[in-house]
Amino acid sequence: MTYFGTGETRAQCPKDCGPLAVPTNGSSRGKLTTFPNKIFFNCDEGFHLRGSHIRICRENGTWSGTETFCQGNLMFYFA
Repeated sequence: MTYFGTGETRAQCPKDCGPLAVPTNGSSRGKLTTFPNKIFFNCDEGFHLRGSHIRICRENGTWSGTETFCQGNLMFYFA
């Protein structure tokens, strides 16, 4: 960042978006929570991922997308 009229340049600290929860019955890949890093999500076999598969830490310090969770398959048994 250059400060107007000074010609001085200072490094900005990267914005930290904070940790994201690993979904129950799922996993995540990626550990860095600062801009512009990404976290990738997967669900265990028999579960479907709902929400965002990839979340990106944005420059303003917030995560893109929606909360990720793993939903089990619904099975109906008739007796």
